[in-house]
Amino acid sequence: MAYKRKNSDTSSGWLQALVFNALLVLLPLVAARTTVEAFTPRAVGETATPEAIFETRRNVDTAFAALPPGSAERRSFWADLIDRELRERDMSAARGFLLAAPQMLDPADVRAVKAAADAETSGTEDQRIARAAMLFLPNDVRARYDRALRPPRVDVASEEDAPQAEPASVAPARLRVQQRFSVLGDFGDLSDLSRRWIDGDRVDPFVLKLTGLGLIGPDHVDTETDIALAASVLKAAHRAGRLQPGYVRYLDQRIGSVISEDTLGPALNEAVGEFAPRGIAARRTEEAFAASFSPEALPRLEKDLKQINAIAEATSPANAIDLIEYARSSDDILRARLVTEASGDRASALASQIGADVLGLAEAGQAWTRDLVLKVMLLSALAMAGLWTAASVCFGAFRPDHSHGLTVI
Repeated sequence: MAYKRKNSDTSSGWLQALVFNALLVLLPLVAARTTVEAFTPRAVGETATPEAIFETRRNVDTAFAALPPGSAERRSFWADLIDRELRERDMSAARGFLLAAPQMLDPADVRAVKAAADAETSGTEDQRIARAAMLFLPNDVRARYDRALRPPRVDVASEEDAPQAEPASVAPARLRVQQRFSVLGDFGDLSDLSRRWIDGDRVDPFVLKLTGLGLIGPDHVDTETDIALAASVLKAAHRAGRLQPGYVRYLDQRIGSVISEDTLGPALNEAVGEFAPRGIAARRTEEAFAASFSPEALPRLEKDLKQINAIAEATSPANAIDLIEYARSSDDILRARLVTEASGDRASALASQIGADVLGLAEAGQAWTRDLVLKVMLLSALAMAGLWTAASVCFGAFRPDHSHGLTVI
């Protein structure tokens, strides 16, 4: 009987040692793979996920909180920024700093702003915060903000037709994207530009193709993307010298696959090579661009145009330029779109302070996929098994030996 017990104890100790050593090998491997998957930054997707919005908004909040210098009086610093944007007639950025009051003011002012916002019952959260934050501006800055929001003075007879100023709350689809922002002109303007290009004048082929794309796209492509708006934002940014050269080259390749210069050149030469009345020249120019247009190549370019539309609608066309001017690739455009979707006008305000670093605030977040959940469960199971095995070995080592005095029969 004693012999059998000794043999059983030896076998049990050997198995426990084997399991414990196997766990020592498996645990670091599984832990490393799980940690890498959980904490490796994910690429920003074409559609913002709730995790991405949450993480990016948190980064934006942190960036705003870090803006005031340590020695500055936070309310004065915040009000000066709003005053500066008002004087520069950048209402989106001014409103962005107004909405950033809960991050930029000192704790006592933040509590007061939140209490004033909570006391309101109408409007969205941003609208309530904007109205509450206005109370903390100096009188002269508040008056300047109010004046900037007033509608222009018009004759009584045309008062009903006058456009209304955007309220402090800011509006549906950015007031239909600032009353359809456009710098494209019409086909008559495009025909003039095309004739100069054919004649060898200094005309940027990128601007020519971009303008043509914006004018013919809406009539020749069945898409929800506002091609004319995106083309206008890009054209305005390029004319102002605010697009990175690398991004211009990337766009030129994409646009060139949709409107090829090899096809466009001969078509325009035939359309506007000889003098014709402006109306006829405009029609021929439209036909030339339509004949050179390749709809099957548009989807790749449309992905970028869609993101630029989203940026313009989340802020404004002018402020979209403030963000895309730092883009060097399509990935940067995705980051700019995520920052604007997460923070709206606050993105424009932050870009005015930290420049290209604003794109680095975009964070995709970590989605808990089924594979990641299973790895975490496996890691937890291995850790519990390791603890149980270690505890068994320890208790076995200190357990009293009652085999003394037993006789082997």
